[in-house]
Amino acid sequence: MNRNAHCAVSLLQVDCFSDVCGMIPFFRRDHPNQLYRLFISLFVHAGLLHLAITVLVQLWLMRDLEALIGWKRMALLYFVSGIGGNLASAIFVPFNPEVGPSGSQLGILAALLVDVYHHRSFIAEPWKAIGWLLLVVFLLFLAGLIPWVDNWAHLFGFIFGLLITIVTFPYLDFNPEEKTPTEKSNENEEREIEREEASRRILKGLWRRRLAVTVSFVLMTSLLGILGYFFIWNVDMNCPFCEYFNCINIKRITGSDHFCDNSGQELTKWLPI
Repeated sequence: MNRNAHCAVSLLQVDCFSDVCGMIPFFRRDHPNQLYRLFISLFVHAGLLHLAITVLVQLWLMRDLEALIGWKRMALLYFVSGIGGNLASAIFVPFNPEVGPSGSQLGILAALLVDVYHHRSFIAEPWKAIGWLLLVVFLLFLAGLIPWVDNWAHLFGFIFGLLITIVTFPYLDFNPEEKTPTEKSNENEEREIEREEASRRILKGLWRRRLAVTVSFVLMTSLLGILGYFFIWNVDMNCPFCEYFNCINIKRITGSDHFCDNSGQELTKWLPI
């Protein structure tokens, strides 16, 4: 294996996994689960074209959002979405290699949807903006129906991005239907009663915000725990229809019955022996 001779042992005693997988040795020889790959794979790409697409998408989606929420929250959003998407992929398509931050990118799109919806009263055409974002999400899921693109990373990256956005974004604590602070101050000078009503609305919004954060945090940690359990204990996902969520073969277009085999990947000379 990789030109490593094992002269002192018989064939049945050779540890092939260690030579093939490489990187950090397994913590347990009988459980070759290298959990750090869920993180490292976010920075690995399948080629220059894949890398260029990632950079362009990040410049388009992440630059303004990072300026708005700060790099710490952006890093949390990026990594939680990406790792959550990779974890789901490792469960539903465990034998197919995957690289790239597709889960992170769907998580960022989810964050933008929450941001636009929350500030809809301050946007001239909010539903048009939401429609464009939903169209991008739909096209990405549509692209996930062909090989080489993983819809499980898309789906769970979007879910984790949606939940972590509600938990961490700093400005989701006011009623989007409220007026701007300048309008409020002018009205409060005229009538004291509106100040009390505004205070009650703000307090109600704070309680609504706390409830949303609590529910989202519980859902996010529960989902992460369930996926982690399925991954660590190698629970078999008996779902015959799940394969159609990740790839659909239309024979009239592809001209082949094996278009979706191995997610379109052809492994040649997999082992150097």
